[in-house]
Amino acid sequence: MQTIVWCIILIGVVFDIDGVLINSYNGIEYFYRRVLPQIIDIDQRLIDYLIELEYIGELTGLLREDWWFKYIPGLTEELYDKLITRYWEVRIENSKLEPGVINVLEYLANSGYRVFTVSYRDDIYGLKKYRIELMDLDKFFHEIIIVGEDFHDRVDGLKYLVKKYDLNKTFYIDDKPLNLLMIYIEMKQKPVLIHYRFKHNIEYPWINPEGYSSQ
Repeated sequence: MQTIVWCIILIGVVFDIDGVLINSYNGIEYFYRRVLPQIIDIDQRLIDYLIELEYIGELTGLLREDWWFKYIPGLTEELYDKLITRYWEVRIENSKLEPGVINVLEYLANSGYRVFTVSYRDDIYGLKKYRIELMDLDKFFHEIIIVGEDFHDRVDGLKYLVKKYDLNKTFYIDDKPLNLLMIYIEMKQKPVLIHYRFKHNIEYPWINPEGYSSQ
């Protein structure tokens, strides 16, 4: 008599948020060009420079508190609080889902995949999770992990998910090559890494060498 052994393979799919599921970048230039000059007196050339720094900071994981004080003249703690609140109001007002996001998440959920998000925190604690809920995406995730609030880095968050949910295979999707590289270097049980090619408002040679043109 044959014995049939059933093997259940648990697959986890982990998404970054900004630039993968949500396009929250549309409001960045509006904030710097339209909103910021209404609050402080600032030169247009500096605005152009701040926008460049903004996208570099997004790519490298810098928060605005890491560089605004250096480059925005006369910035105080009180003014920073006012600016960062308005900054995120503008980004939220101009946020939209990437094409096909709901269809993909519904398919994964209905197909038995474990779906998660691991993403870096916003400048204001608790805001990233609020934005996920605001876009009605939280219902698709088995767990939401915010790096900088729940764990030190993405690697720790991914290791936690693999262990807690006993995942046999894990996919991680991110638009930033640096995040993917660090996961590849630091994780022994490596997930399948997928680079989502989000079209940024400003092109850099390390993102799109063929399409880059200096302005």
